[in-house]
Amino acid sequence: MSPEEILSRLCPVVQEVFQDKFLMVTETLSMNEVPAWDSINHMTLIIAVEQMFKIQFSLTELVKVESIGDLMALIAAKETSS
Repeated sequence: MSPEEILSRLCPVVQEVFQDKFLMVTETLSMNEVPAWDSINHMTLIIAVEQMFKIQFSLTELVKVESIGDLMALIAAKETSS
């Protein structure tokens, strides 16, 4: 799956989790830029992504996610390893 395809699938999920339908979801979007991106919404986002892409992240992987780009890289890595 291309980065563009991953991002297009992530966009509505991110907007829903952070309850902001106008949020511009890009690879560079980080935790520091989204006030709603707290620890609880981080886990909500991870769970939604795992369900959408039918993958699972380890705890070590989860703590490294600080941006949409980080999340996209993990998804791409999981997609190629399966």
